[in-house]
Amino acid sequence: MSTYSLIYTTVSTVDYAKKIAHNLLENKLAACVHVLPKGFSIYEFEGALHEDEEHLVVVKTRSNLCVEVMALMKAQHCYDTPALFCTAISNGDDDYLGWISKQTAG
Repeated sequence: MSTYSLIYTTVSTVDYAKKIAHNLLENKLAACVHVLPKGFSIYEFEGALHEDEEHLVVVKTRSNLCVEVMALMKAQHCYDTPALFCTAISNGDDDYLGWISKQTAG
């Protein structure tokens, strides 16, 4: 099992991304939250195709915090059913991974 993970979601505004990021960092649940602005999603919902601007949010954290991180993200999310995925990091720079450990609780 991996010690470190990335958590992925998308949000409708940069303000939502910042709100989530600040809460995760203040609670020592993430070492870093990376926000990639102004992408878009094309999807079908309720029988119609939609195109919406979205912002990608990637959280760098410890694997044992994923459940807690995703719960906080879901509680603060702007979508009723957000895409939330936790992916284990199989390999990474030891210095950076050590930094993640120092920045996060547990």
